[in-house]
Amino acid sequence: MNELDAVDELILLPELTSTLRAGLRKLPDLERMIARIRGLAGSPNISFLPGTMVQRRLKLLCSATKGLQDACELLRCLKTCVDSEGHPKAHILREASAFLDGERVGPVFAEMMSIIDQNSSSTKETFQQKDDTEDGEHAGLLFHLLSMFIEHQMYWSSVVEIIARLDVLSSFVVTIHNSNGPTCRPKFVPDNPHPNQTSCINGGSLLNIKGLWHPFATGGMGGVIVPNDVQLGMADGSCKPRAMLVTGPNMGGKSTLLRATCLAIIMAQLGCYVPGESCIMSIVDIIFTRIGASDRIMSGESTFLVECTEAASILQHATSKSLVVLDELGRGTSTFDGYAIAYAVGFAAFRSF
Repeated sequence: MNELDAVDELILLPELTSTLRAGLRKLPDLERMIARIRGLAGSPNISFLPGTMVQRRLKLLCSATKGLQDACELLRCLKTCVDSEGHPKAHILREASAFLDGERVGPVFAEMMSIIDQNSSSTKETFQQKDDTEDGEHAGLLFHLLSMFIEHQMYWSSVVEIIARLDVLSSFVVTIHNSNGPTCRPKFVPDNPHPNQTSCINGGSLLNIKGLWHPFATGGMGGVIVPNDVQLGMADGSCKPRAMLVTGPNMGGKSTLLRATCLAIIMAQLGCYVPGESCIMSIVDIIFTRIGASDRIMSGESTFLVECTEAASILQHATSKSLVVLDELGRGTSTFDGYAIAYAVGFAAFRSF
């Protein structure tokens, strides 16, 4: 995956990662600002707005423009650092470092910054004077800047998207460095590596994680990591069970293992390292969970009805590529009825998936 390749490169470039994190902390919420500016551009009668409202909109536009300027400077810094280390292998880093090459909005961006710098010193004083002429001038300035900004809104959105990707990737690297246990790069395999193997009825989906641990299990409580192995589906050329029944006493870590498995799959498919010693898996299309015992009394649904409805939905929509987690199924009724429901749902899931 491109994301994992980028994470590997950033791990080998700690100075670049530190520079990115330091620059990203200074950036405002550009995506929200751009969305607000789009809304302002669509509002009519800007010239009739009160002076205080014009002032707020000018401040928003100035903050967004300066934030975008800082974002572009961060991309230039990325390009300088990457070029000094050699051509990046990851597509995401190549795209980010080459984004500003041949940009056509440079003159427009410089003009906007020039206008803002020329008017920033007098904006506060003129609005405090409550002068209608000054209000009209600043309304015209707002309209002019809005027009220039909206004309290149696709470019600004592209800058924000690339910055957001770098933010996520650098956050993954920080998470790996600060982890309390071993982490590994997940290895993805085809969904059906042995199509002619008849011992596996529904193909070759695979989930094989060794030394899996929950990344939040030790957070601030002095806990000790208890690793577990999870092996489902195809492994080492042979067909392993596609289901696992977890039993044990209360507070034994059963739900923690289930949650850690789901979290590991999400992290792997996002492009992050997995908390464990090794991870080999096929792509999971959907994660279905039936966890906990609760009712919806305001909707007239008892605990038993909620459990059965959610279990029925899982059986109807899950596929052989899905991960199904059933925890505490059958607790909303008597012991024998609950056991029968759990057994029937598990048996149907094993045969169908």
